[in-house]
Amino acid sequence: MKPQRKTRVLLTRRELEIARLAWLPDEEIARRLFLSPVTVRAHFKRIRRKLQVHTKREIFALLFPDQVGPAPAPRRRRRT
Repeated sequence: MKPQRKTRVLLTRRELEIARLAWLPDEEIARRLFLSPVTVRAHFKRIRRKLQVHTKREIFALLFPDQVGPAPAPRRRRRT
């Protein structure tokens, strides 16, 4: 899975690594990359700003247009 050349220049190696996993929940990305979920969210915030998009789906679609990622996992509702 290679990102589009133009966007690849804008992102750091770590941001690309995280963007490749954009279809996963932040907690799973954090677990796979040995990061804190807070760090993953901070990376996504920078990625969204650099690419001028609003969602993780847009990030994945922009960087990897030839890939059809799996459907995002349904969000679990917190019980209060």
